[in-house]
Amino acid sequence: MNSLPKSLSNYRNAMELLVIEEVEQQLQNLPENVAKSININDAIAYALNRLPPLYATSLDGYFWQQKQARKTLKDLISKATSWGIKAAQRKKESRPYGDEISFTARYANAS
Repeated sequence: MNSLPKSLSNYRNAMELLVIEEVEQQLQNLPENVAKSININDAIAYALNRLPPLYATSLDGYFWQQKQARKTLKDLISKATSWGIKAAQRKKESRPYGDEISFTARYANAS
């Protein structure tokens, strides 16, 4: 039986906001029609899957993780985000979470 923690809000990946900011910045440098055609969620997820997670359980830890990442991972964040945007440009329409059947319900009983 799978059980999830009672509260999923006790930890955060500090990398997420850094990637979101980088995606927004890079999209500003693209022609408007190209930027509007990109699924931002796909670009963000692609980039995050190529970067180390930086989980924190406190605000102090969260901001420390972001500060360290800005110092040491800036170039990697930029590259991964660029790859994510390019991948999102090539990707066709996909079904987001919440369509027809929830992700959790579909995959919770898969094993």
